[in-house]
Amino acid sequence: MAVYFGSDWHFSKEAKNGKPFRYNTNKNDTILKNYISKVTDNDVFVFLGDLSYFGEDNPLLVKKQLDKIKDLPGKKIFIKGNNDYKPLDFYINELGFIISKEIIKIDNVYFTHMPIRLRNGEINIHGHIHGARNYWDCESKNHADVYSKAYGFYPVELREVLYGNYSFINKNLINNKLIDKINNSFYNM
Repeated sequence: MAVYFGSDWHFSKEAKNGKPFRYNTNKNDTILKNYISKVTDNDVFVFLGDLSYFGEDNPLLVKKQLDKIKDLPGKKIFIKGNNDYKPLDFYINELGFIISKEIIKIDNVYFTHMPIRLRNGEINIHGHIHGARNYWDCESKNHADVYSKAYGFYPVELREVLYGNYSFINKNLINNKLIDKINNSFYNM
């Protein structure tokens, strides 16, 4: 059993070199294939926002891509992002997430889409900044970014989030007891 994270899939569009957004089903298929290669039915996947633009220019294509999410293995937990325009219950009723929220707090750790301002001793695991430290509107100290593209569009395990290249967390705040508490909390949701 493992807890995995990801964010900012932006189904079904992407921008290229300042050109208008276009559909990129190859990227979406890669994300889904990589997800299936790691996450099992016994695992938990926490998605930290920006699943789709739900574009009106081709809603059938977007729906076809999103329908694949329902069948993904594992318990799926959804944190709403700034591009997730549907009501929170949509992600549960239509896409198979078991929980859909704006924020989850476990001990001193906040799970959000956008980075938040922290007090001493708090940690924020989030998406939104796409791996760019200059994209923050708050100090990056004790934050970790789970932007899926930064991890090759693979889900990333909690320990890698906390200790990896996109973590700016004071390692003195992290210990096995905290990791176990976070894992157990997500398993029991």
